[in-house]
Amino acid sequence: MPCRSYDDDYRSVPDPSTLEKLDRLARIACNALTELEKYNDGGLEALILRDPEVAEWWSAHKEADRKAQEEAAAKRRKAAEKAAMTRRKNEIKSRLTAEELKILGVK
Repeated sequence: MPCRSYDDDYRSVPDPSTLEKLDRLARIACNALTELEKYNDGGLEALILRDPEVAEWWSAHKEADRKAQEEAAAKRRKAAEKAAMTRRKNEIKSRLTAEELKILGVK
């Protein structure tokens, strides 16, 4: 999932290029910190201890990413369920005659 800036203070900025830049910087920071997190050499921990702003941003960003991924997965599940229901309805309707469909008020 592509990262973005989850800073709601800037979501209403009228200049779309500002939002694009914020999203780009968030993606860059996220990619860098994700790579640092993969290595157990203490680099990320040292950075976080030296700069509490990084620690605060990284923690909030990971949580926002997690929530966004959960929401996207829920939307995909809902769409899949809806598509499955539509397929099932069409299967059932295909077994009925035109007269039966008319009696049931089904189009």
